[in-house]
Amino acid sequence: MHDAPMVMLDNILNLKPGWYDGEGTAFDKNDIEWLRQSFKKYYLWYLPDPVIYPTVDGQVQIEWIISQRDITLTVNLITKKGFYHSFDCEDNRVYCENIDLAVQQGWARLTACLINENT
Repeated sequence: MHDAPMVMLDNILNLKPGWYDGEGTAFDKNDIEWLRQSFKKYYLWYLPDPVIYPTVDGQVQIEWIISQRDITLTVNLITKKGFYHSFDCEDNRVYCENIDLAVQQGWARLTACLINENT
């Protein structure tokens, strides 16, 4: 069980309107709960804990550093789609992909991207 992502999502849920220098809206409880439940159901135990941030435009940014790769997944909580971006710091390769997180296959694709050294 990944406790750290759950705590970070709880913190996002507790944000009040204007949380970032007067900008940023409060997050919808149902949207955050969807992401929490999806993490619990689909995020595999052997994957590293990400860091999860809110964005002022109401999205959630999830970040990992795996090996030499700097990885970001920006999640639109309304559409339940994520934009995956991986930058390989060693050879400057960039890989981007849109992932549908509303379905189990999308989470399987995210897992594949996280463990695959070529993305």
